[in-house]
Amino acid sequence: MKKLAFILIALCVPALAGAQLSMRDLWLSMPDSLCTCLDRNLRTELLDFVDMGVKAEVKNRMNGQSTMDTLTADYTRVHLSESSAIQLKLLPAQADSVVCMVRTFSAPASESFVSFFSTSWQPIASDFGLSGVGVMQGTDAEASALLDAFTERPDTMSESRFQELKKLIDPVMVSASLSPVHPEITFSLSIPVATAEEKQQLSAILVQRKYKWEGGRFNKY
Repeated sequence: MKKLAFILIALCVPALAGAQLSMRDLWLSMPDSLCTCLDRNLRTELLDFVDMGVKAEVKNRMNGQSTMDTLTADYTRVHLSESSAIQLKLLPAQADSVVCMVRTFSAPASESFVSFFSTSWQPIASDFGLSGVGVMQGTDAEASALLDAFTERPDTMSESRFQELKKLIDPVMVSASLSPVHPEITFSLSIPVATAEEKQQLSAILVQRKYKWEGGRFNKY
């Protein structure tokens, strides 16, 4: 009897393992509406190129070039065009895993938009701890709060000089990057309008914000 039970368990383990979704599965099942320039056939073609070990690049539906430069079991990054990219990260959760999507537009300064989905691609109305660094609605209060979140005054800098430098950051734009290896996301300010000299000066007050996925939410560290 014990032997029979052992055999049944052994047979079930591979089936359960196979049922676990990978980023490959999610990339193929993603609705075309979330990636209008790449339909399922083109997304499949990118995976075929990855399997062949050649450059994963296709002509997209907008007559541009799209390139998948990274694919792991829980992460992918695809440059949809010269000015846009998408990152996907599969994050473990108690009930169902969560898909974090980061869309980044660069023209040329980068601005990112973060959203979350279930593994069946149903939108999740939660920021999972990223309040204050997510998508702005465009209000002055939000821009001011973001500016405060991503700048710090060095001890050697006067408050007046600090405020003077902060005024150079306009408009306020935030870019985000998911880690290919760890369940982490990093946010930083983009500087759309500034000279090379001003950007050098601003580097003294700009800070990144990093969050790690723990216990079903992102925690700052």
